[in-house]
Amino acid sequence: MLYLRQEEKKIFDALPEKLKEGWNVTEEKLNTYERPEEIKMRALMFKVEDPLAYKLLEKMKNTESLGTLQELSATFNTFSKATMLDIFFTLGTNVLSALLKGFLASTKADEDLKGIAELSAVRHALLESNAALPLSHA
Repeated sequence: MLYLRQEEKKIFDALPEKLKEGWNVTEEKLNTYERPEEIKMRALMFKVEDPLAYKLLEKMKNTESLGTLQELSATFNTFSKATMLDIFFTLGTNVLSALLKGFLASTKADEDLKGIAELSAVRHALLESNAALPLSHA
């Protein structure tokens, strides 16, 4: 299952038919993005054992210099799932949305779409969580 915004779905729809085969797309309608002060607070609260996680967090803040999906995926695989979820939570849904658009644009294989599906599910869960908070909604 891919949770995609309209602009992301346009990128997905432009992929080769063979690549899109078998994937279900649900439109992501939630727009409960974090406010800048919430992201700052999350960054202050970010605590993990691995110093490389802090380097990845800094790199991921600048979505234009992330490199290819394969390079980033290889980096993701060096961390535990819990650490990656902490990183995604700290970055917030705006950065995850930028990542999803970039990854979709560089998709070459079904394996890429599996990673995109996981990332879209994380973003969806964060948007749902944000919706439950009275002060969120940038």
